[in-house]
Amino acid sequence: MKRAPAKELATAERLHQAGRLAEAVAAYRAVLATRPDHAVARHRIGVLALQAGQPRAALDELELAARLAPRDALVRHDLGHALAALGRLADAAAAWAEAGRLAPRLASAHANQGMALAALGRFAEAAPVFRAALQADPNHRDAWLGHADSLLRCGRPADALSALDRARVRVGPHPDFALVRAAALRQTGDPAAALAVLDEAVAAAPRHAGAWAALGLARLDQGDPAGAAAALERAEALDPASPEAPFNRATAERERDRLGAALAALERAIRRRPGFASAHLHRGFVLLDQGRPVEAVAALDQVLAIDPGHAGAASARLFALNYRDDLDGAAIAAAHRRWGEGFAAACPAQPAAIPDRAPGRRLRIGYVSADFRTHSVAWFLEPLLAHHDRDRFEVAAYADVATGDATTARLRAHCGLWRDIHGLDDAAVADRVRADAIDLLVDLGGHTAYNRLGVFARRPAPLQATWLGYPNTTGLAAIDFRITDATADPPGGADADHVERLVRLPRPFLCYAPPPDPPPARAAAARPVTFGSFNALAKMSPSAVAAWAAILAGLPDARLLLKARGLDDPDTAAWWRGRFAAAGADPARIDLHGRIASAGGHLALYGAVDVALDPFPYNGTTTTMEALAMGVPVVALAGDRHAGRVGAAILGPLGLGELVAQDVAAYVRLAVGLGRDGARRQAYHDRLPGLLRGSTLCDGPGFAAAMEAAFLAEWRRLA
Repeated sequence: MKRAPAKELATAERLHQAGRLAEAVAAYRAVLATRPDHAVARHRIGVLALQAGQPRAALDELELAARLAPRDALVRHDLGHALAALGRLADAAAAWAEAGRLAPRLASAHANQGMALAALGRFAEAAPVFRAALQADPNHRDAWLGHADSLLRCGRPADALSALDRARVRVGPHPDFALVRAAALRQTGDPAAALAVLDEAVAAAPRHAGAWAALGLARLDQGDPAGAAAALERAEALDPASPEAPFNRATAERERDRLGAALAALERAIRRRPGFASAHLHRGFVLLDQGRPVEAVAALDQVLAIDPGHAGAASARLFALNYRDDLDGAAIAAAHRRWGEGFAAACPAQPAAIPDRAPGRRLRIGYVSADFRTHSVAWFLEPLLAHHDRDRFEVAAYADVATGDATTARLRAHCGLWRDIHGLDDAAVADRVRADAIDLLVDLGGHTAYNRLGVFARRPAPLQATWLGYPNTTGLAAIDFRITDATADPPGGADADHVERLVRLPRPFLCYAPPPDPPPARAAAARPVTFGSFNALAKMSPSAVAAWAAILAGLPDARLLLKARGLDDPDTAAWWRGRFAAAGADPARIDLHGRIASAGGHLALYGAVDVALDPFPYNGTTTTMEALAMGVPVVALAGDRHAGRVGAAILGPLGLGELVAQDVAAYVRLAVGLGRDGARRQAYHDRLPGLLRGSTLCDGPGFAAAMEAAFLAEWRRLA
């Protein structure tokens, strides 16, 4: 056996300690030239490769060293670092576990294993490993932090807070502890205390980017988007390479309708991490908010290129297609059909429940929505819920609502069964529907935000339908029928464009609950005629903008009032003024208003409008009803799809077919003519509120009876 080259090894170690790394590697290799099986030299070369940022080379050396010295805990410890640097976290955790077994007092081995398990989302395994680290070294700050965080992620916030209290005694305060404490306090239902903890953290460590970022999110949770944006701006300044800070800042900016700032923040996040799928997703949302659906679809396509299975992006993309005036209805319907085929193939479905045919039994109807709250859907849902025949129907609500409000309480009072499904996944909700023995499950959201089409794909009810919240086919064959009427979806082409069977009511497909105490409708003022639209910006398509510019050209003194989310944002307002200027309209003749907090203030603004212009190809619904309730006539265009025919479906039953144009030229002529005829406008102004309230569009009992008849007819079809 060759003697150990002690002198050569000592020389290599001196070079290593002096930081002369290249010479140290050469010296260690000289040792290996004499003793190829020298484990220490192999180990040290592996460590030097790690220090040089060469984890692949380090791994080769350290694996060999581990075979040569199978009981050397430090070799296993450093092997874990090489594996982690290569992204092999599970293997790294195993290496650190072996190091901890060989040297139970090696706290860093346990701590590193815990951090690897936590990074893998294996928090229940990580928590006891961090405890082992603390038994080896009760002053190991990272182990305290990992232990508390793992307890929190396991749903044990009280235990996490207790661990943080012990950590404070052992190692003192630290901003990272404050972040976990604040998250635990939020979990225990004390967001105000969480906010106070984070305020203290940034005061104690004003340059800690993570504390500022957490403070921003806490302020956002507390309904302070301006304060959140300021904190997140500070976090971004302290950590300019972080993509998360601008991403979260975009959420705060969007919430306060600063859409331009939100878009800029998302673009910074994407530059820093091009594959940041959530940033691309939210960029699509903001572009749609700004009224730019073509660009929104492109952003959502980016999400799907990064993550082809992203269900939220796929639904949002379909939703955005409804606003496009460069696509016809058949093309948009075909995109929904393709989505449905792929979604159904990827979504595990169970056989539908066997219908209970007991004679005289009440039918159990379940409504699924994220809009059981103050939302436009609620104004059309409440008349049905309030007037269901309780002798023949049991009514259940499956509400995906994070924070309810007065409308939530009112809707809940109309339901015999209320299920809060917020936070539950689709499979759990489907199981709940089956357990509740629902006969007919009704989707109210389609591809709108927070939809639960994944529940319907699982077929938890023997009969499934969609109605109200979405202006197109869902594309999902598991949904049996869709409620509509013959004006919104004329027989023939509309049937071909739907996966669901179209069930047409013999009356309008919706029923509106007018505001109970609207401000008085004001008589037309002595001013230039003012046209208006209070619709979402995405509905104001290029073709609608061109038509509205032509209307202004036909009435040189007329004005246009637009009210929508984001129009009080300077960047968004400038973009829209530029769009109208490009269409030939003088931007000085256009008044822009953002959101108005109070319902009364919103309705009162209709007093400044003489004629409402329904956008196309995606019409208004709630805005059309509001305008009519406030005595403002609405000029509409009948389009080639449900979204573009809602105006006709509302105005027709009122006997106001003369306000529905069949082409764009007629739409412009109709609006210009009405703008010139003050007496006609006044006549509409005087009679529209009463006409609406006395019509089938506001007849809750009659509407509920028609819906129930349709439901029963479809139920009998199952026999």
